[in-house]
Amino acid sequence: MLNAAAAEFFTVGVGQASMARIAQRAGISTKTLYKVAAGKDDLFQTVVEQRISQVVAGFSRRAAGDLHDQVAGLAIDYARFVLSPEAIATMRILLEEQARFPALGARFVESTAQVAEAFDGALTEVLPPEAVPGGDLGFFARLFRLTILGEQREQLVKRSPPMGETAIAAFASRVVAVLLPR
Repeated sequence: MLNAAAAEFFTVGVGQASMARIAQRAGISTKTLYKVAAGKDDLFQTVVEQRISQVVAGFSRRAAGDLHDQVAGLAIDYARFVLSPEAIATMRILLEEQARFPALGARFVESTAQVAEAFDGALTEVLPPEAVPGGDLGFFARLFRLTILGEQREQLVKRSPPMGETAIAAFASRVVAVLLPR
């Protein structure tokens, strides 16, 4: 049901989506849908929170391999979350709808902070301070995230084309190679 809601939101936007169409896409009654969520904003928040929970859980899974492989795995997971077509669509929707749904926008900001903290925590668990230039793991993690978020911004303003899975993984790997040279 949440996938049907996400598909409807990403297709027409939160403002244009209807609970009836979401229920129809999910193959359930509108009445059943309203038992799950009080309205579109509540349902959209649930969709976003579910995705964020999946991403945060993914950070706690450690990849096998050397230090660079582990960091690359984390970077790819973060980049997939930030740069996927779904994430770009979500950001565009939130930017367009923030005036109509201020509570949703505020919750999204909290959620992105949660993802940033989870990423930073996972990265600092993998990296010893001596592995990063200057030894400041917090600064390094922030620089890492900001580099990837810069590409997200480029896609939001349509200066860069959308990326598929392979391009996202290649981009994240390049970021690792630049920020954490062997």
